Amino acid sequence: MKLLAALLLSLILFTWIAEPASASSRSIQKKVLQILNSKARQITASPSRLWNYAHWSSEHSRYEWSNRLFIMVLNHKNSTYDKHEIYLNIARNYFQMKMFKSALMYYNKVPKTSELWLMAVEERAWSKVRLGQYDQALADTATLLSPVFSHISSPETHYLYGYINLAVCNYKNVFKNTELFKKRHVARISALEKFQSRQARGWVQGLTQKIAEKGVQEGLDRDSLALFPRFFYKYKKIRDLLRKVESSKKASLAEILQMETLLAAYARYDLNEYRIVIKKLQLIEADVIQRIHIDETLLGQRRWNSQEKQVDPYALKFPFDEEDVWVDELDNYDVRAKSCPKIMEAKL
Repeated sequence: MKLLAALLLSLILFTWIAEPASASSRSIQKKVLQILNSKARQITASPSRLWNYAHWSSEHSRYEWSNRLFIMVLNHKNSTYDKHEIYLNIARNYFQMKMFKSALMYYNKVPKTSELWLMAVEERAWSKVRLGQYDQALADTATLLSPVFSHISSPETHYLYGYINLAVCNYKNVFKNTELFKKRHVARISALEKFQSRQARGWVQGLTQKIAEKGVQEGLDRDSLALFPRFFYKYKKIRDLLRKVESSKKASLAEILQMETLLAAYARYDLNEYRIVIKKLQLIEADVIQRIHIDETLLGQRRWNSQEKQVDPYALKFPFDEEDVWVDELDNYDVRAKSCPKIMEAKL
């Protein structure tokens, strides 16, 4: 009887707690629909409200609503939102809708001058993978894995590159990719662990000192970007702190401690991403090892699934070990990938 009473009480409490959230969600949905069904001149919502509704719609899998709201933000005369960020959000919604060609159109609207460009290149590569455009996706990874971006490259890029090479059966590059990942990211992972455990105060003090002396733009040099959490300077709280240090020409102990706390949280997020990517890379390697083992047992029974392709003499061949990269090469690579071998049909 006591157990039944406890269960009933829990159910009542759950209903009481859940109902306001549900009512709130219905209220937002009603307001979003009112905006979407209104004529342009009748819309009085501010850009910030439209922005919030667009993100709410995306979070609730209403991707078409979200894109329409983002377009409203883009066209609003009082909008101060970065149009490149709007393009990126629209592209992501199209990706979720499996409209990959439309996603590519918006990813390509993000220019090289934008801070979001590398993110757009990585995400558009996944769209190309979903379309089966492995050559073009590999070309994007050539840009992403360039030494020019080694200090800010995402660990996800290595998973993307490994996944594509697995798909086209370029097993040699799968293992080379793992070695490149270790070479470029082991030091960063170690640094992030120090940030997470709040043992990197010296680095934080060094950064604030550079900001005080040189300003934010010059103080955020390659060394800072290589060891600190990825894109840490884009977070509003960090940005506000850095600007405060820049204007006052010094950092107080309270500001250093606050930045240390924030960086610990961002480092924790980055480390979690690294754990996920490392597991995925290990799964890809395990798959390759299994395929090679099966392949050895079927020696002499394979044929190529497609005819030999003519390769442009200027097409990039993987792996590339060029440390000297010309800026105009970035995002202009051309790659040719062969298809996987197949088992020959049995002949009577």
